[in-house]
Amino acid sequence: MSGFGFTGDGFGNEEGKGVPDLGALFTQLGKMFSGEAGALPESTIRDIARGQLGNDRYIGHIDLAEVTEALNLADLWINDTTAFPSALRTPKAWSKADWVESTMAGWMSLVAPMSKSLTDGLTKTLTESQVDGIDLSAISSGPLAGVFQQMTGMLLAQQVGGTVAAVAKITTGSADTSLPLAADGVAALIPTNVNEWGEGLGIEMREVRLFLALREIAGTRLLAEVPWLRGRLTDAVTAYGSGIQIDVQAISEQAMDVMNALQEGADPRSLFTPATTPAQELALTQLETLLALFEGWVNHVVHLAIAERLPSHVALEESSRRKRVSQNPTTTVFQSLVGLEVSPRLSREATHFWNVALELKGLEGRDELWSHPDLLPAALEMQDPAAFLSSTSAPDDLSGLDPA
Repeated sequence: MSGFGFTGDGFGNEEGKGVPDLGALFTQLGKMFSGEAGALPESTIRDIARGQLGNDRYIGHIDLAEVTEALNLADLWINDTTAFPSALRTPKAWSKADWVESTMAGWMSLVAPMSKSLTDGLTKTLTESQVDGIDLSAISSGPLAGVFQQMTGMLLAQQVGGTVAAVAKITTGSADTSLPLAADGVAALIPTNVNEWGEGLGIEMREVRLFLALREIAGTRLLAEVPWLRGRLTDAVTAYGSGIQIDVQAISEQAMDVMNALQEGADPRSLFTPATTPAQELALTQLETLLALFEGWVNHVVHLAIAERLPSHVALEESSRRKRVSQNPTTTVFQSLVGLEVSPRLSREATHFWNVALELKGLEGRDELWSHPDLLPAALEMQDPAAFLSSTSAPDDLSGLDPA
């Protein structure tokens, strides 16, 4: 990333002339940001997300009964298609607002390391920077550094809050993002979004609900049985954040207009620019591959569960493929946070990889590949699954391998 980009013409100086009035800037920032320096304000993320949800509705007893029935049946069907045991302890029917509230802890665990990486980078940049001849090193450890760090946290909170709202509007469950956002043992559907997902398909809503419940159950089982996934996903986001370079000169020239823009509701995502460093590109490539493997595995095991059971499975799977191109919750998350869009082609290749893995290794051997990240293919290796699978096998003892 070339810089922490801001738009505007500076500190309020006419035509950008003269030395910036740092005192005025810090006074305004001090009014806007309060609390622990560098903290990512969870309350701000929650408030922004809930404020952007739009139409939502109360979840009643009928909703809960229908969702519970679908999740329990899906759990039974998935037993036949994976070696991973059931992880379902608490079936839930959520409104969009319930989804925001119930996944907030998961969001914070994902983005808090990125926030720390950004604020650490800002402190380092301040230590080494001058703005129009003004040495900023003296404020890198003082109270003014906290103001800059609070600004970074607030900008990221604005972005994350908007992302959470965008996902809540389209996701159908707790694991639809390929992320461990909900509490352990929870599987959930959002009836409002499930109904919207099934509109116009000409398929009974009970079958639509069951299909989406199967995807939810498959995703939650994988997240429950692959403990290194959470760390890998968080590490990839953190690695991206650690490569962001903070352009203090741009901040000094344009920060006042940024504050005004945020107060007026401007989209803070425009303040973040795409990754450009080799380290960031590597992190994004690895992340995209892992997310594609996750989605491909879910596609694969759900197909096995419904191919002989649901006459509408072809239409449901085709609809899922189309919708995950245009309204993919996983892409919504990572495109906003790190500029990553998971390639539909890569997801198709991942689904094919798991099909071949089942043929060559059987059900347990296929799932054993998730026991360590080193046993999974890179993006290019997915293009020839048979060659990759013939050259790798899970060792009897994995204790010497570090999944981190």
